[in-house]
Amino acid sequence: MSARHKIIIGLALFGFLLHFSFALEWVAKAPMPTSRSFLGVATVSETIYAIGGKNTTGLLNILEIYNSASNTWSTGCSMPTLRRDFGIGVANGKIYVIGGYDGTNVLSSVLEYNPYNDSWVLKSPMSTPREWLVVAVVNDKIYAIGGDDGNVYLNVCEEYDPVSDSWTTKTPMPTARGGLTAQAISGKIYAIGGCPSGVTACRIVEEYNPVNDSWTSKTDMLTARYGLASAVIDNKIYALGGGPPFSLSNVESYNPTLNSWNSETAMPTARWGLGSDAIAQKIYAIGGQTLYHSGYTNVNEEGGVLVGIEESESLVSSLGIQLKIRPNPFTKSTKISCQVPEGQVVSLKIYNSSGRLIKWFDNLESQNIRPFIHISWDGSDQYGEKVMPGIYFICFEVGSYKTTEKLILLR
Repeated sequence: MSARHKIIIGLALFGFLLHFSFALEWVAKAPMPTSRSFLGVATVSETIYAIGGKNTTGLLNILEIYNSASNTWSTGCSMPTLRRDFGIGVANGKIYVIGGYDGTNVLSSVLEYNPYNDSWVLKSPMSTPREWLVVAVVNDKIYAIGGDDGNVYLNVCEEYDPVSDSWTTKTPMPTARGGLTAQAISGKIYAIGGCPSGVTACRIVEEYNPVNDSWTSKTDMLTARYGLASAVIDNKIYALGGGPPFSLSNVESYNPTLNSWNSETAMPTARWGLGSDAIAQKIYAIGGQTLYHSGYTNVNEEGGVLVGIEESESLVSSLGIQLKIRPNPFTKSTKISCQVPEGQVVSLKIYNSSGRLIKWFDNLESQNIRPFIHISWDGSDQYGEKVMPGIYFICFEVGSYKTTEKLILLR
């Protein structure tokens, strides 16, 4: 392809696409009334229910309810039993708390909560008592996966039918583990991370297909961890926090279609043993522990993927901000130049067209290198590997101001 044709194609794509910002943005919301970890978090009708867990007082049976629209908390009917480290899922508009630990015994019992009359009912127990398991729901059938029985990690997979109130044993998960997370997308369940032995975390991802009752290995998560949480936005799974031996703030997204993981903007508060769910394209990360054996928190942080955010030229002018990219399109290297008010700290992040963060330049101090900050980019990622030709996005941040510019790489 001639250089002329490359430029024509690049300019056509440049004009076709909008300015997108792919960063996951986090903001603090009203804190949960009770600090705790290893709780269960579930959503019904855009209302979040935070159930059970533990803190310095011991095990809990409390139910606290978060209204995301009003950013307020209220209290519901407590569970009949104290418990932590249980699985939780929603089917037919009701919340199911499955297994866990009551301070004395590892449990097989199942509790059903009805949000509409704020009541609890005991249901048929699992065949296998276990804690630190995970639950996912497909077609209103509940799948209880993994966990431990107090002595060994398990690979058990059992299916619960709320209509018949009955359990069926399914094909075991290939890797026995506890402290994992799981989400269902397009009729398949993805079991992610966890602890397969001792206190050693893993990156393992295994996909379960309920239709043919089979498991398939998938691309490993980027960071080994257990005690993590997860939520789904736009058919992507966001894995949040975890440990050990210290609490993590890491956020990574998994695209099942591409079978690939991307790094995302970290949570403001590092923690493990947290709960999470998503409402209206926003993730809520609630509670957890900021330290390995202590640091119970009531933090409630909301993360949303902002798309199409761009500041006006008048605002840029009033702040004395300039961003220039020359040449664009480019083949070998380009220069990114930015001018900002003295004393401001600048961040530049480069994303590919699927929203993956591939290169970043943080904490660039304008006061030391006025009037312009100049950065050369040779089309390589943070690890020095050359990226593919295509469209990239430069996210430019200074203070509260943020904008995104398109950049075209031609080889």
